[in-house]
Amino acid sequence: MFFLCLSWFIDRFCVPLQQKRTNKRNKYMAASVLNKIEYLIMLVTAFASRNKVSETQAYRYLSQYGAFALCDKHYGIMHTLSIEENIQTLQAYCQRKGGTL
Repeated sequence: MFFLCLSWFIDRFCVPLQQKRTNKRNKYMAASVLNKIEYLIMLVTAFASRNKVSETQAYRYLSQYGAFALCDKHYGIMHTLSIEENIQTLQAYCQRKGGTL
C-alpha cells in the first residue's frame, strides 16, 4: 500500500524525464530521481518507526503538511545529514504547519 502512494513522486519526476528523451543527461537525471525516491522512502519508513504509525499513515501525514515539497527542495542538503536530524526537521516542519504527531 505504501509503495502505491509513491505514484505522486513517479508522476512528478519520472514521467517528465520520459518525455525528454532527447536530453543527453537522461541517465544521470533518471539516477538522481531514483536516488531521491529511495531516500524519501527511507525517510518515511524511519518517520513511521519513530512515531509508531504505519508507513501509509506516515506518508499521508508528511504529504498533508507539505514535508515532501521541503524534502524535494532541500534534498541536496538533507541527504548529507543524519536520518535522525531529518526526522526531527520534518516533525518540526509538520507541527508548524498544524500537524499533531
